[in-house]
Amino acid sequence: MKKQLNNLRILGVSALTLTLAMTLDSCKKEGCMDQNAVNYNHDAQKDDGSCTYDEGNQVTVNVNHMFGTDAMSTDSIYVDPQGTKYKFTRCDFYLSNFKFMDDNMNMMGMTDTMFLIKLGTTSLNMGKVDLTGHVHTMDAILGLDSLTSYTVDPTLMPAGHPLAPQVPAMYWTWASGYIYFALEGVYDSNNDQVIDGSDQTFAMHLGTYNFAVNNQFMIHQTLTANQDLNINLNLDYSQLFVGFDLANDNTTHTMDNMPLANALKNNLANFLSVN
Repeated sequence: MKKQLNNLRILGVSALTLTLAMTLDSCKKEGCMDQNAVNYNHDAQKDDGSCTYDEGNQVTVNVNHMFGTDAMSTDSIYVDPQGTKYKFTRCDFYLSNFKFMDDNMNMMGMTDTMFLIKLGTTSLNMGKVDLTGHVHTMDAILGLDSLTSYTVDPTLMPAGHPLAPQVPAMYWTWASGYIYFALEGVYDSNNDQVIDGSDQTFAMHLGTYNFAVNNQFMIHQTLTANQDLNINLNLDYSQLFVGFDLANDNTTHTMDNMPLANALKNNLANFLSVN
């Protein structure tokens, strides 16, 4: 009789333990527990099988600021075609509307990611783009498409977004839209062969839809599924002032000096390259 009672007690405790364990397990917060998943939930205590993963090729652009074959530096003094010395202090511009094409010029993939590139920018993370196969070219706009430029209100964009308010500004007014390319610096205005506080500044700001510059870069890489694509984008600042005379023509906000704005736009065709 005692043995039967003991057995019943053991069964009762076991059942209680099992019930308690099941209750505690059912109370655990469910979710994706794989840190490599895009929907990873750090609060989850029980994996519910909902994990999803990014598919595609990670695209990273390495940005190289060059002056000819040398690294460009804001500490360096350069000379324009007329012999005027100058230094760069600012170069901000948008790069947007990326499209990847195959050998038959069929679009393989595209991304609406846009970047605001500055003098200190060294890398662009484009995220995942499905580019399995042979990538022949990459198209991109230096600037913004007209719809974005004239319809986006920068004050409504979240902080940190390229189209949000910037310091220095990259936006004029709702009528003029965004500044696509802003180039500033100091030139030897008194011709004493020294760049110092007595010299004047130059400022060239391009905007409006006519001043976006279309670029097509040769990529020529064959990618397998999920293989990374790394692109070296070279910015050659020596191309910007080809044919310029900074001592006599050094300021444009596009509409107030169209000849200089057009000359700078023409030089931007040789500003960017990929290797």
